[in-house]
Order: sequence, then C-alpha cells, then structure tokens
Amino acid sequence: MDSKVNEDSESLINIKETKGWFEYQPSYDGTIFHINSLGAKIFGFNSPDDVIGKKVNELYAHPLFRKFLN
Repeated sequence: MDSKVNEDSESLINIKETKGWFEYQPSYDGTIFHINSLGAKIFGFNSPDDVIGKKVNELYAHPLFRKFLN
C-alpha cells in the first residue's frame, strides 16, 4: 500500500512539474516552506532551494511597498 501511495505521489509531482503548474506553500507567517521548480523560475530563482525560507511579501510586493507589509 505504501509503495502505491509513493508511486501516486511521485506521478502527481511529475505531472505538476511537466504541465506547468506553479505551486508553493507558505507557513502561517508567510515564510515559504515548499515551492516547485516552476514557481522558483517564475520568481526569478534557479531552484526551489533558493526560494525556501523567503517571505511571500518579499516576492510579490513592489520593492517600494515592502516596508509597509511587515
């Protein structure tokens, strides 16, 4: 059963990566703890590891307005 769940999970991840699904998950305080490769590229980073740990408002907000979001 566990191997089937793992297979299904891997298949879903592969579909998301190849079909262009942008996905990320922030914590309650806005810190990104998961993002897929496409999401990292959209935000201008080379890999998900470069984005994980950043705050969502650092990525979305116009630089002039970021200081008001904290």
